Amino acid sequence: MQKSRLRRGLLATVVTLVAFSLNLHAAEWVAEPSISLREEYNDNLRLTTIDDHEDTWTTTLDPRLKLSRRTEQWDLNASARVRAQAYEGGDGIDNTVDNFLDLASRRRFERGSWDASVSQINDTTTQTEELDLDTGLTIRQIDRTRRSYTIGSEYMFTETTWLQGSVGYRTAEYDDNVSVGGGSTDYDTLSPSLTIVHQLNPRTQVFGVYSHAITKYDNNRDTESTTDSLQLGAEYNFTETWKLNGSVGYQQTQTDQTFTIPVPRSGFEAFFPSIFDVARVTEEIEDSGLVFNMDLSRTFETGSLGLIGSRSVNPGSDGNSSEVNSLTLRGSRKFSAKLSGNLAVSYLQSSEIGTIITDRDRTRYRIAPSLAWQLDRDLRLDAGYTYTSVDNDTASNDTATSNAAFIGLGYTWPRMAVSR
Repeated sequence: MQKSRLRRGLLATVVTLVAFSLNLHAAEWVAEPSISLREEYNDNLRLTTIDDHEDTWTTTLDPRLKLSRRTEQWDLNASARVRAQAYEGGDGIDNTVDNFLDLASRRRFERGSWDASVSQINDTTTQTEELDLDTGLTIRQIDRTRRSYTIGSEYMFTETTWLQGSVGYRTAEYDDNVSVGGGSTDYDTLSPSLTIVHQLNPRTQVFGVYSHAITKYDNNRDTESTTDSLQLGAEYNFTETWKLNGSVGYQQTQTDQTFTIPVPRSGFEAFFPSIFDVARVTEEIEDSGLVFNMDLSRTFETGSLGLIGSRSVNPGSDGNSSEVNSLTLRGSRKFSAKLSGNLAVSYLQSSEIGTIITDRDRTRYRIAPSLAWQLDRDLRLDAGYTYTSVDNDTASNDTATSNAAFIGLGYTWPRMAVSR
């Protein structure tokens, strides 16, 4: 009951702050509209291990609108996006219209600030932009809705020491939720965190982060996962072009699940299991280990290079949390005033915790080079290729691979002022 009240209070506070800030300072906004049209070929969109699968052509129309407003005391931002996708091939994949909405505000004070944000995504699990951490493989196309609400604050004790705190609430809802006989599990996560930062010198910051997360799964086991994490880290600027940000710490996760089991009925023990009663048994599973975050970046005159790594605990649509290890190398290069290139190479390994079942564990490798031509000030041509390989921890150690190539046109209008 207390958790429900806290969640409702958080939602009401975030929505009130965002709505108040948007109405209070909505006299003039800077608008940035854009639209893109993209055609993509994928020889295994579902990332299925079945050999007999169809190639898929996907046409995507993607209009977007960003609004922003900055004053002496307020930063206000809003963005909306509609992504319409039409599929040809890929038996059983329906055309979709996804939508995205984000609202965020910041109120600055003399010694700190308040932040609030709200977002909602209506889409499906059939995604090509990224491999979702909560679903792993895209094998089935499932409609889903994801919402997040966050409120945070920063307070400066001195010019070199400050405190940051936030409370976030996230939900994920699937059309085939197990509570109605489907295969996915709805869940919600409440996650407060506290960070203290100290500036040692112009080049060096040190910080400590404590976070707490409670994830409740809507399944017949009443699964609840609680994770506590404490990390210590530092940010160091070697030079103006070399930067390192990293933290390392310890996490402990407890997963509680309730099972229903048959037990002999008193006085009828001899007739068990024909005659029995039902008992509910709660099982507690604990997991602990190292967690970390690392971001090493280097900027050049004509490009950039970055290495990002992390280990974290994330909720999943199968009703269990997972420990996720990821490592990504990103590079960009500007070949000329109009031509640039990007390369992303990533590794992701996911292992379920709070369960002895490992058939959802997986390892993913991905390489994605791309090119962008700025045809004129507002018009851009993009082309790229993505190779993905996913190894599944099943009895047969199945591996799913896909090759995807795309070409697209994007148009961004010049920034414009919009008055109410």
